Amino acid sequence: MAGRIWTEEDINYLEEKWGVVSVDVIAKKLNRTILSVRKKASYLKLGKWIDNIQYIKFKDLIIALGYSRSGYCYLKKKLKDLDFPILIKKVSKMKIEVVDIEEFWKWAEKK
Repeated sequence: MAGRIWTEEDINYLEEKWGVVSVDVIAKKLNRTILSVRKKASYLKLGKWIDNIQYIKFKDLIIALGYSRSGYCYLKKKLKDLDFPILIKKVSKMKIEVVDIEEFWKWAEKK
């Protein structure tokens, strides 16, 4: 059974919002299933949603700053105590810790 045909307007919305808002929000706005949205994004070669967001994964940031993954939990706790701007983003059924780079630099300048 075939689904609805994607209109040019639907495709434009998907391309503009991919990585900006959650897949759930895109699916609701376009009145489509999450699976349908993911398949279309894959077909359009938009990449993984998480790789297109305006944030960096917290784990990637601490590695870029020269820390090891083994100290992740300790470092996360210490940074949270210092009001570090960690956000939780829902990706499908997982929750991923991310950091807005602009907020990170504002925080770093204060500290």
